Amino acid sequence: MSKPQLLSLAPVGHFKLGRTSSQSVRLHAPQAVAEVSVLADDLFRVRLARGQRFSRRPSWAVAKTDWPPVDTQIAPTSRMVRLSTRRGALDFHFADASWELHDARGIGVFSAAPCSLGFAGEQARLSLSLTETESLF
Repeated sequence: MSKPQLLSLAPVGHFKLGRTSSQSVRLHAPQAVAEVSVLADDLFRVRLARGQRFSRRPSWAVAKTDWPPVDTQIAPTSRMVRLSTRRGALDFHFADASWELHDARGIGVFSAAPCSLGFAGEQARLSLSLTETESLF
């Protein structure tokens, strides 16, 4: 039996701010589209797709689709956009697709290093930056 071939990450970046709604922003790069959205006051989502459109198929990462509105502040600058709620904030940097998630006190919870968002083959991939004492499970 042969071993599966691992595909290396082709990072994306150079995003520009697109459409903004009350709880999300759409970001466009030359060969990809991303969306940062607030689903609940303590739940943020980063989506990524090749091209300029998302699939109509539902996300397997977040099964629930009917979220109640959340008071969200969106603060774009020339280099990044911040989406914040009473429970936290997510900063997404346009140039290198890095991002940081902070709790309400401003303490970092998760982050994605520069150039860690992209594609391995056709699949979108993200590498989280965790400290030695952190884990997801």
